[in-house]
Amino acid sequence: RINKEPKIIFMGKIFFQPKNQNSINYDFLSSNKEKLLNNFSIIDNNNFWQVINNKKNEHQKFEDYKIIKTFLRELIINEIHKNFKKKFILYGEDIKKIGINFKEPTFDLKKIKKIYQGNLCIDTGSILGSLSLHPRSIQIIESGGLLIQSQQNDSESMWDGINEKIIFNSINVLIENLEKYL
Repeated sequence: RINKEPKIIFMGKIFFQPKNQNSINYDFLSSNKEKLLNNFSIIDNNNFWQVINNKKNEHQKFEDYKIIKTFLRELIINEIHKNFKKKFILYGEDIKKIGINFKEPTFDLKKIKKIYQGNLCIDTGSILGSLSLHPRSIQIIESGGLLIQSQQNDSESMWDGINEKIIFNSINVLIENLEKYL
């Protein structure tokens, strides 16, 4: 059951911090910004990683994956804020001071349930992989929020008949769906 005046909710970390000099840098991320916004699942494509640097070991590639996924979250959050300022509530830390009003993060399960319940809840997937069900997505569903999720490797088989209603793979599709649901 959706609230009469639902809010768009996001909880989570949205800023990347490279751990070492071998990690992907901000110049690379900036130069691929449009490509990422137009196809979120590009980072799950082996060809994308071949272009980046196939000389890195698996651990270094995984660190880069987490950085790109977190950077993509930041881009998504900025676009949602730009389009839905007053209807968007973000829980997290503003370590970059980007001008978005962040609410204090909460880890109280009762509070989280109330926050998600009846609202449009954005899930960009876990930074550790690309599966539809992980702690945040499960928490949204169990709390009675409407899960709106970026495409994951198993989205089509997991969500079957509702896949095209709740899954987004580009910023344009996400914005259109949010406008429709609001």
